[in-house]
Amino acid sequence: MSDFALKVVATIIGVGAASGLFFRDDSVYVISDDSNYLYRYSLSANTLSKVLLVADSLDEQLPKKQKRDFEAVAADGDRFYIYGSGSSDNGKRNLRIALDMEGRQPDTVEDVTHSYARLRELVGLTEDDFNLEGAIHRDGKVYLFNRGNGPNQMNGIFKLDAASRDTTFLPVELPELGGVRTAFTDAVAVGNTVYFLAAAEDTESVYHDGAVNGTLLGTLSLPDLTLEDYTLISDAHKFEGITFVAADTKYLTFFLCEDPDNGEQTTALYHLRVNR
Repeated sequence: MSDFALKVVATIIGVGAASGLFFRDDSVYVISDDSNYLYRYSLSANTLSKVLLVADSLDEQLPKKQKRDFEAVAADGDRFYIYGSGSSDNGKRNLRIALDMEGRQPDTVEDVTHSYARLRELVGLTEDDFNLEGAIHRDGKVYLFNRGNGPNQMNGIFKLDAASRDTTFLPVELPELGGVRTAFTDAVAVGNTVYFLAAAEDTESVYHDGAVNGTLLGTLSLPDLTLEDYTLISDAHKFEGITFVAADTKYLTFFLCEDPDNGEQTTALYHLRVNR
């Protein structure tokens, strides 16, 4: 994957702190870690619409202590599943929301506090090391990516099997950038491969931000989730969202989004092309 091209293809006005995205047809759906909305951006029309996910606030931007911290969005058929990160003990970040892609409002808003607690207990994670940043729904299984930016750097993947009701956790050892351990920020499945983002942020907190040392793009095999490859795609950006766009015989293309932690209500949409 060392042969890649990265460029900005659009600037979405009205969305800040982008943390996850999904592409279908002409639309890019975006979640933000400090907003209660799911946004839909039309590439051809350059227009933005939105769906309110949680009715407790109509504000476009919420302060850190109040935000739901939506960090992961997974598509399953024609439905979205949006996950709060679970990265605090106030309960606000412990929601899972389900809605139809064409829906005007969610049909399920679920408090998953107890589910998140069971995941932590499974592997002995403290609340300081629990921070879900990516999700994949695939073949009756759910993969949740824990960002290892807590004190014990617990990068890993929770695998939930709906049929067997089994839950397992696979730790993943990721490299360092500039002396800082990289940590998962999102992932997407393409065929039998998971493409993931991992950023190096100089902090030992799942709650507080730090200086950014860059972002890797890596691959894991399915279904065993063995780490196969990774490459540095930026030494300055903290990319937090990835979605598959298209493939041909030579290349795969993705859209990426970043959270620059600057408080601005704009999101740069990046186009990433990598060799197969």
